Formats: sequence, C-alpha cells, structure tokens
Amino acid sequence: MLKSEINVSQIRTLAGQYAAGELHACIRQALDTGASSCLLIVDQAEAISLLSMAGFVRARMEQDAISVSQALRILGRKMRSLTKGP
Repeated sequence: MLKSEINVSQIRTLAGQYAAGELHACIRQALDTGASSCLLIVDQAEAISLLSMAGFVRARMEQDAISVSQALRILGRKMRSLTKGP
C-alpha cells in the first residue's frame, strides 16, 4: 500500500536529475526487474509511484518550458482533482 504522504523533495530531485525519457526507462526497469537504477527504494510500488510523479513533472517541464515548482503545482492540482468525488 502506498503512503498517504508524498515525498515532494524526492520528486523534485528526480525531476531535476533525469530527463522524462530516462525516468520512463527507470519505471520500465522497476516493473521488469523490481529495482531501478534511478531510485533505491525496496518498496516497488512506492518506487514506481515516485518515478511516475517525477516523470510527469519532468515531462511538463520539458513540454511547457516551465520550472519544477510550476510543474509540481500542476501535479498537485491533478492529484487533488482525483481525490474529489464526482
């Protein structure tokens, strides 16, 4: 089960350190092997979740030429909209 708290610092670091394509490759690696060279976390579900969020942030940064802070705000809005009921 995923933690209810999101490690924004770790997402920020990953999004700053890796390109969107590299993060996608790390997600694929984690799914295929259970480990990722981008992130050393034992809990595979948590690792994939963090890598996915970092990948989203980095893709927005690259696509829209925005800062990591702006991309994190977009991620936050999307996540909040998912938790709201219909």
